[in-house]
Amino acid sequence: MKKLLLPIILIFNLILVQPSYADINACKLVHLAQDPPGYIQTTGVGFPKHPDRLSATGTITWQILFVSYPDVPPKSKTKNLYKELIPDFKDYYEKSSNNKLKFKFNVYWNWITLPNPVSSYQSAETNLMEGDRWIKEVVALADGVVDFSKSDALLLLSNPDAYSFGKAWPYTAHPGTPFIAADGKQFKNATVITWANNLPQSMVLIHEAGHNFGFIDHRDFVGEYSPMGPTFPLNELLGWEKWNAGWISDKKIECINSSKQITLNPVSDKNGKLAIVPLSSTEAIVIELRKKQRFDEYLTQPGVIVYKVDSTIKTGEGAIIVLNGQNPVKKKKSVTYKNVNVKVLDKNKVSITIS
Repeated sequence: MKKLLLPIILIFNLILVQPSYADINACKLVHLAQDPPGYIQTTGVGFPKHPDRLSATGTITWQILFVSYPDVPPKSKTKNLYKELIPDFKDYYEKSSNNKLKFKFNVYWNWITLPNPVSSYQSAETNLMEGDRWIKEVVALADGVVDFSKSDALLLLSNPDAYSFGKAWPYTAHPGTPFIAADGKQFKNATVITWANNLPQSMVLIHEAGHNFGFIDHRDFVGEYSPMGPTFPLNELLGWEKWNAGWISDKKIECINSSKQITLNPVSDKNGKLAIVPLSSTEAIVIELRKKQRFDEYLTQPGVIVYKVDSTIKTGEGAIIVLNGQNPVKKKKSVTYKNVNVKVLDKNKVSITIS
């Protein structure tokens, strides 16, 4: 009888005690967003990252070119423009990635002057084909004096005095869009900065170049919690974005499939912890703690945020939405999405109920 008792107890425990953690792969949503229709979008929130986007780990070398127009002579010195943009750009991405991403820069310090007046290029920012043409024209002019073979991506800085040129934009080539070829290399990623607004241009560069690494536009769906939304001053990327980029390890992810309590910490911390509840292979709920530290120093609403992620939705249309009106969930309060309820028990402790 005693020999039978132990197996019975073990079976009874297996039935009653279900593990609260899912396999980490259950939380890695499949990248299915399409843009244009028929093509898998090359920026997104799912796994894996599209191969046409820059690797967010390792070393990326940018070729910097300064671009002007015959009717608007530049008044700025190229070295001053470099100092305005590049140190903050480099610092942000290297620190945000916990030094998993490094930047190097090849710089051609002279102005590349396009043959036509600035007015002839004003549709470059809004028209995909015209934008491609502008970049190719710049590269073709520079090809005789620049060795493009040693770079991974292009950073094109338009004369700040040519205000009418248009806004900044990223070049993220996708199937159906011709790549930019130079010195035997195909460039699929570039960023254009124009100084066409009153925002700090290093922040604009951080946002636009983010698309080269596969980060989407959030528009007004995430509030102040990612620089890929309309947030100034600059704040940290979402924990999901950092995980998707390969900047935080799976060890910092609690992939949860049943009700439990969990203690959170900002993912940039050594003991950082992010909670994810997968709802399907393309949708999940994420619970993240944000504190006033590092690039979140000027965060106006720190605390526990809860957001949904949907990898079928394309850029700019709400693939990530911060719930609770884009506000943190206050202590003793809760937010519910579908069958998941998240209640904040303390400043960094939450109760997750899955019904």
